[in-house]
Amino acid sequence: MNKRQLSAQTTRRKLITAGLELIKEKGFDAINVEDITRKAGVAKGSFYTYFKRKEDIVLDISRAPFGEIAEELQNMKKNGVDRKINPLFSQVYGVRGILRDKCLPSVDKRCAGSE
Repeated sequence: MNKRQLSAQTTRRKLITAGLELIKEKGFDAINVEDITRKAGVAKGSFYTYFKRKEDIVLDISRAPFGEIAEELQNMKKNGVDRKINPLFSQVYGVRGILRDKCLPSVDKRCAGSE
């Protein structure tokens, strides 16, 4: 990966991390794009490079643990499974609970209203 790609990956990761932290703290409806970019320490316009709207970040938040799990499963083949798998499942179930409780009702309402 070149320097530009690494920078883009870092910015996207910052946005996702900031979005998740804010959703945990305040709930999905209580935050906006400016809150996310401020917490991530990036320009507001950077958000729109990676996401069309606030709701789109929820998809990436929900996907992130699964990418990490796939990578870890590959590593586990080499190193042994038991001591690594339990924390991964805890992480997935934790994020799933946050999304279910704090995001999905709001996203469902918005998506239903935009049809």
